Amino acid sequence: GLSGRRFICALITLFTVILCSVYGKKMGKLIEIRGKVSPTSAIAGSATSCTIFTLPEGYRPSKEVYSVCQGSGKNTWLLGVYPSGNVTFSRYGTTEYIDTPINAWLLLNVIFSID
Repeated sequence: GLSGRRFICALITLFTVILCSVYGKKMGKLIEIRGKVSPTSAIAGSATSCTIFTLPEGYRPSKEVYSVCQGSGKNTWLLGVYPSGNVTFSRYGTTEYIDTPINAWLLLNVIFSID
């Protein structure tokens, strides 16, 4: 497998880790973020993003990165990674935005390059 320096992501209080750590891995100029989180309270369905955690300096992209990720059941959501280091959640649902329940599983899996 790929090797590199790993770091654990400190979550904002709106989200909690389920089953395993949310972690990032730096492999040269590639960053991998993976894990599972769940909201600590219901989140209203919206295109407005909520910050899950903030990446440390040296692990941030120079441009926005977006990835569609799997939620509970058939629901998907949009993962955003920003130059500020914010990693965000938004747009939960299938054909329209729905409220995200506290027991929803939100899988994170994205790889991006840094300068």
